[in-house]
Amino acid sequence: MINTGEKYCPDCKETKSIDDFAVHKAHSGGRKSHCKECLKVRERNRNRVRGQHPPKVTRVMKIIGVSYEEYQAAWDRQKGKYAICRKEETSKYKDKTVRRLAVDHNHKTGKFRALLCYRCNVHLHFLEDRPFIAEAQAYLDLYDS
Repeated sequence: MINTGEKYCPDCKETKSIDDFAVHKAHSGGRKSHCKECLKVRERNRNRVRGQHPPKVTRVMKIIGVSYEEYQAAWDRQKGKYAICRKEETSKYKDKTVRRLAVDHNHKTGKFRALLCYRCNVHLHFLEDRPFIAEAQAYLDLYDS
């Protein structure tokens, strides 16, 4: 039987003090399901996968129908560099793991184009929005004089 000040962690299969579980208002009892120590291990393992090349099949790859083989072929074609800026994969998340290449696709047709860095992918999104470009240029012109 578990005391009020204790909680069971399904990963390490141990009953620990409630203080060993992170606070989480959405969870029943106001604490996360797994202890802090096990959450750290899960996060480390997740980050190892995140920084790998080639990556596991991502959500975007599934949505637009890009297979692992197509990703690898694009990677080889681009020689491991981003399609627009031609830089190598060095962009990092806050936790210092290397970001995956963005799987760029045409938003109208859904057709896969190439692999981009996060920065180029975000900028490309704005370039595809032609009315925004005209409005942004008018704004810059207004303050350039």
